[in-house]
Amino acid sequence: MTKKIILIQPGIKQSFGFKIPPLSLLPLAGTLKDAGYKVEIFDARRRDYKTLDLRDTLCVGITVITGSQINHALAISRFIRKTNTTIPIVWGGIHPSMLPVQTAENELVDIVVKGEGELTLLELVKALEKNKPLQHIKGITYRENGEIRDNPERPFMDFNKAALPPYELLNDISTYENGTIHIQTSRGCPHNCGFCYNKNFNKYSYRYKNVARVLSEIEWAIKNLGAKHVHFDEDNFFVISGRVKKICEEIIIKKLNITWSTTCRLDYFSRYGKDFLKLLRASGCKSLAFGGESGSQRVLDYVKKDLRVAQTIQAVENARECNIVPILSFVCGFPTETKQDIRMTLDLISKLMHINKQFSTNGIFVFTPYPGTPLFEEAVKHGFKEPKSLEEWGKCYFGDTAQTPWLSGKYEKYIRNVSDVGYLLFSRPNPNFKLSADYFLKYTLRFILYVLANMRFKLRFFDFPIELELYEKYAHKLR
Repeated sequence: MTKKIILIQPGIKQSFGFKIPPLSLLPLAGTLKDAGYKVEIFDARRRDYKTLDLRDTLCVGITVITGSQINHALAISRFIRKTNTTIPIVWGGIHPSMLPVQTAENELVDIVVKGEGELTLLELVKALEKNKPLQHIKGITYRENGEIRDNPERPFMDFNKAALPPYELLNDISTYENGTIHIQTSRGCPHNCGFCYNKNFNKYSYRYKNVARVLSEIEWAIKNLGAKHVHFDEDNFFVISGRVKKICEEIIIKKLNITWSTTCRLDYFSRYGKDFLKLLRASGCKSLAFGGESGSQRVLDYVKKDLRVAQTIQAVENARECNIVPILSFVCGFPTETKQDIRMTLDLISKLMHINKQFSTNGIFVFTPYPGTPLFEEAVKHGFKEPKSLEEWGKCYFGDTAQTPWLSGKYEKYIRNVSDVGYLLFSRPNPNFKLSADYFLKYTLRFILYVLANMRFKLRFFDFPIELELYEKYAHKLR
């Protein structure tokens, strides 16, 4: 009997579920499946990891990002090790790729797959299946006889040869984003944003699928998965505008009748002409996510965003003209940032709300220093103590001001309150009524929080945050 490979999305089972599928696992699963292996995708955000069936398992792969997800991955690895001591535990993803040696030093991790994982994992699985040595496999770090061996990196793959994502391996796909399918048409980004992982993970490279391959994936998703909306899930979809133009034209010519969304840089969008913007909308572009980061030009320059505030304004105006919803994210709490800088961000948000009634933001996030990013060393210079183990990294929660020691006292509270208000202001309660006392209570509380957040934002008053403290304490019960 052929042994199976289990690929795990770590997390803790939640009653409200997760709508986005485990996207980082699908390409890996597709490559292994095409090579003839039996693959299982296990989403621990939806299923209790203690129900894992580890019988006849060749190896287990776990994808991991920096932060609390590490704790979940460690718990799963500990369960696997306790259940079956012979199953190799493989970690991959951004965090292990940034710190492969430190990750492999943990006794619960046998092998680390660094960077782009499809070809590396496939070669690793073949070696494990035949019990062959690992020293010639590029792209892995592993422990052997008590020593850490860090093999050379693997060159990037030909992205046009990537396997189709095997959505059929997901447990009841309809319970994720029903009708929405994620397609990755490119990897990497040529820019140098100081808080981004791209510099060390993708080496500033930009790899993309050709237009014919992209269109064939969209048609496949419509035919086989019932796709009504496609989200192009990537770092920077618009690097080559001519390629985007051809994709849009083909969607129209082929009458694919879908809507789509993705990410874009504000400086790109600010420069696009009316014809190109109309083409985007005509092809079904419904919304675009942008990184606004700050309303302070000094801060934008500090984080090497290569963006002017005026371009942010122009981009949101362009979105209004072509009826595409602009969703911007912002960050506060950078080293050297002042209250005045943050006020400039809040003023910019107010201006954008006035310019475009469809404008939205998915948050004003507190800066979190991540390993392998250009701003990480800046954070260390300003007092951030670099964790020395996976357990310590697991305490670095996203948006937690405990990771920003340059913020203290009243200023730290101010930053946290600004972030909470920004979230509550744009995460309006769902008005779709459900006949239950529980839903009515949650809706009422969320509506009150929204009204208070709106008042705080307009008045720029972030002191005495009683309702915000209650929200932070009981947020999980309001979902």
